[in-house]
Amino acid sequence: MANSADEVPALDRYRRNAERLGARFLGLSSEYVLRSVATFIPTEPAHILDVGAGSGRDALWFARHGHNVTAVEPVEEMSDQAEGLPGSEKVEWISDHLPLLEHLKDRAGRYDFCLLSGVWHHVPDVHRSTALSTLVKLLGSGGYLAMSLRLGSDTDGKTNFDIDIEDTIALAERVGLLLRHRARTQSNQPANIAAGVEWEWLVFEKRAGNAT
Repeated sequence: MANSADEVPALDRYRRNAERLGARFLGLSSEYVLRSVATFIPTEPAHILDVGAGSGRDALWFARHGHNVTAVEPVEEMSDQAEGLPGSEKVEWISDHLPLLEHLKDRAGRYDFCLLSGVWHHVPDVHRSTALSTLVKLLGSGGYLAMSLRLGSDTDGKTNFDIDIEDTIALAERVGLLLRHRARTQSNQPANIAAGVEWEWLVFEKRAGNAT
């Protein structure tokens, strides 16, 4: 997604379906969606980055638990749906997108935990190494990156791209991340279940002393 956000087909789909998709995301609980990575989420107030925050479900949940939250979402029609919801006044919203996150370049090492939920399949393979390099720079030493990988047969090469789990792990390790956890979960949505969609959650830790 090195091109502008206006030219990314996946983002255009979210714009056109923002109300329906936003309501669907908000209809799920963060406790349930993040259950497989919950032990890695800081329990004390921390700096958390939610990339591809959508309508704000997880960002707002983090904020209500006392964290300092930066939510990155390039689709205004999605992020606007968080306005006025509990915790919204505590979230910093930034319009940006992978692989570069240009507006966060001055925040190297700031974040203790980064969430990338339902995003990776929208990042073309050619940009994934750069995207992971961007994220590891934003994490502090010992910080965690939790990401969900969408696995299914409905990739189209324009909005949804194939994901190879082992390739993703190898890319992450090359930029200084250590795999700490992986878990497979089922989709919650009927259309995804019908399409055979599953999710693989990976949690990486930034190696101590890695200034990448």
